[in-house]
Parts: sequence; structure tokens; C-alpha cells
Amino acid sequence: MRNDKAKIYSLEIILFLSLFLALFVPNILKSRLIVAVFLTLYALVTLYVVKGKSKFSIYQRKEFLLLVFLAIIYLVIYYMFGMYTGFKPSVVKFSLNTIFKYIMPVVIIIVTTEIIRSRFLIEKSKLSFFLTLGCGILIDLIVYANVNQLNNLDGFLLILGYVFFASCASNLLYNYLSKRFGMNSVIVYKIITNIYIYIIPVVPDLYLFFNTFIRLIYPYVIYIIVDNLFSKVRKENAIIVNNKKSTIINGSLIVVMILIVMLVSCRFMYGILVIGSKSMTGVINKGDAIIFKQYRDKDNLKVGDVVVFQKDDVKIVHRLIEIKKINNEFRFYTKGDKNKEVDEGFIKQHDIVGVAKLRIKYIGLPTLYLRELFERE
Repeated sequence: MRNDKAKIYSLEIILFLSLFLALFVPNILKSRLIVAVFLTLYALVTLYVVKGKSKFSIYQRKEFLLLVFLAIIYLVIYYMFGMYTGFKPSVVKFSLNTIFKYIMPVVIIIVTTEIIRSRFLIEKSKLSFFLTLGCGILIDLIVYANVNQLNNLDGFLLILGYVFFASCASNLLYNYLSKRFGMNSVIVYKIITNIYIYIIPVVPDLYLFFNTFIRLIYPYVIYIIVDNLFSKVRKENAIIVNNKKSTIINGSLIVVMILIVMLVSCRFMYGILVIGSKSMTGVINKGDAIIFKQYRDKDNLKVGDVVVFQKDDVKIVHRLIEIKKINNEFRFYTKGDKNKEVDEGFIKQHDIVGVAKLRIKYIGLPTLYLRELFERE
């Protein structure tokens, strides 16, 4: 038994270190085909070295059908957002070349990753669980992230949020499902939710943060559904009480996350903006954030309002100091409270994004620190 444990740990550590090295050393695993070949060989070695079978839940078949259904629902929800935000062409057009260059390598990577995961999780220990989790995340980073983007803040945040955090959420779910129900449902779920982009000619033109939110929250939703449906609890009353509590807690958490996404996306009635200058110091300091209400032409603005407006593709938060109506057109003059001079020129109604409603102190400091750090480098 100890010998088997040592074999699994050795295989996990070797794979983790190999993937970590490949992530940062260029041209080791430079294409998905090479990754697919590498993981195929490693899966064969793992199957040969690690013997034994895991005991799975009696609900295997039901869970498999549920995961297929939830994968389809994921695509439906994703494309329903596109009805609101619009669509854009897929990066890769479907063709025979696409099948061999993209679809086949991705399918092989998914299958071999889950074979390796299922073998590693035979060892039921926390160390094995987290090493397996780390390997899954590193595979996602190698396949879906471009490490060259780490030299700027936007690229860093893209990899951190869209790939890394989303991969953490997904791989936690895959570990849980694979351990309890086996790898088949995970393989099918991953294929459905990863291959569509190479087959369907258009994808929703979602704001990046929205996209990241869906990738983060949906695995958590699946976990809640599966855990509530298939967990065994001895006392029926306990089931009812626990389900009520978990529903309230999980529902509240999801609502809070949805509200945050709605604010950060600035696509709805209210938005949030981090202040990056000292022009409004005293009222709104650098590093603070403001929640603003979206401006519409019918809204009444008055002198003294703090407005968010667009100028040269930059959002600025300054106070209205004068409003003029010339030839049936409104002209708005602005100034930062801390600035000595009035802002140059004027802005029109279509330049105004919103009106500041609430200040949140210090919340934007981490973002500003990161941006300054990357700019120095």
C-alpha cells in the first residue's frame, strides 16, 4: 500500500514540475499537438504504474446525464447573453484543418487529463488532491494562456482571471466529480463546453469580466446541484434544514457576485470605476472607487454634479461647473476640485457616461499598485 502511495506521489510531482517548467520555458510544449502527445504518453505510464480501482457512487449514470444536460444549459446561457451583447465571428473557422489542428488535440488533452486525474485520485489524501488540482490548472494555463501577456497589466489580469481563477474553479469541480462518479461525465462535459468554439461560427461578444464570471460561477452552481441531489444524509429532517441553509447561503453568494459583475462591466444601470488621479482629492481620493448611475439624455444634470465622461478613450470623473445651451445643444464645462484650472473645452451629452452616486474608500488601491508596478517594469 505504501509502495502504491509513493508511486502516485512520484508521478504527480514529476508531472507537476514538468508542466511548471513547460509553462515558463519557451518551445517545450509549444503546440497543443505536442501537449496531447506528451499527456498521452504520461497517461499510458500512469495506467501501467498505478493499479486498482476507485469505488464510485451508485448514481453514476444519473450524474452523467445531469452533466450532459448542464453542459448544454451552459452553452444556452452563454449564447443567450449574446442576444443582449451581440455576436462576433469565432477566432477559428470550422474546416477539415480545424478538426486535425484544434479539435482532435483538445479532445485528446481532455481525455488524457481525466485518465491521469482518475488514476491520481485513487490515493485519497489531501496532498494527492491538491497535486492533481495543480496539474489540471497548469495544463489549462499551457493550453489556453499566453505567458507572453504577463509583461503588461491587462494581459496579467486576463490570465489571472479568465484562465487561472476559472481553471481553479473548474478543476476543483472535476476533482470532486471524478472522485465520486468517475471520469466519463467530466470528459463529456469538458468536450461540450470546450469544442463549441471551433464548430459554431459565432460567439457572444461578452465583456471579458462577464465571461470570466460565467466560467467562475458555473462550476460552483454545478457543485451545489450535484451535491444536493446525490449526497447521502441519514436524517430526512437534516436534509431539509441543510438544503434550506445551503440554498440561502449559496443563493446570496451568487446574487452578490452577479451584482459585482454588473457593476464592473458598466453595462447596466450602475457601474463602478476606480479613481486613478488626484484631481478630485478631498472629495474622491486616488485609489477610491465610485459607483455611478448611467446617464441618459432625458436625465437632468445640474451644476455641482460629479459626472463620469469620456475623453480621448479615457473615463474622467470631474464636477460640472457650468452648463450652456447653444443652438439647442447642451455644452458642459467641468473641473477637478483639486485642479486650479477648468478643463479645456467642453463636453456634450453623448460624452457623459454617468453621474457619481457613492464613494467607496481605498478599494481600488490594489489595482493601482499593480498598474504602477507593471508601468515601472
